[in-house]
Amino acid sequence: MKISKSFFSICILMTALTSPCFAAAPKSLAERVVTMNTNVSFDEEYNKALDEMQQLPEADKAKLSKELGGILVKDKSSERRANAASALGDLCSVVKSNAELLSKSFQDKVASVRQATVSGLKRCGATQPQVAATLKKMLQDKDESVKTMAKFALEELGIK
Repeated sequence: MKISKSFFSICILMTALTSPCFAAAPKSLAERVVTMNTNVSFDEEYNKALDEMQQLPEADKAKLSKELGGILVKDKSSERRANAASALGDLCSVVKSNAELLSKSFQDKVASVRQATVSGLKRCGATQPQVAATLKKMLQDKDESVKTMAKFALEELGIK
């Protein structure tokens, strides 16, 4: 039985591409936290990432927050920026500098990112000075939903 060179080459190539050496690198926790999709497997991955995020030691939460802060201010995707804002809010009780990171996104061009910023800041709490200052600035937002969210966040936090 004679095998053509091209068939043999294709078989070698297919074997090489399916080997573990060519497998995609695993996504970082920050990537999994900011990635959402309508596909069920992605939602499951996202929820697992959120659980993993909460279980991290404090030092690792600080490192993750720094990475999420970079995504918040630099990423092109508004969905990823909004998810980063939300995750930073979730970590704010441990990583106090997250309020400062969140204050950088209050002027994002996309309302959903600013909404996530309000939610994140609210989870940071009233004890952080940047929270009140940023939420008060957001009362002047051009989007009514952001203004309303900021108003209610200030009320819930007892900030006048």
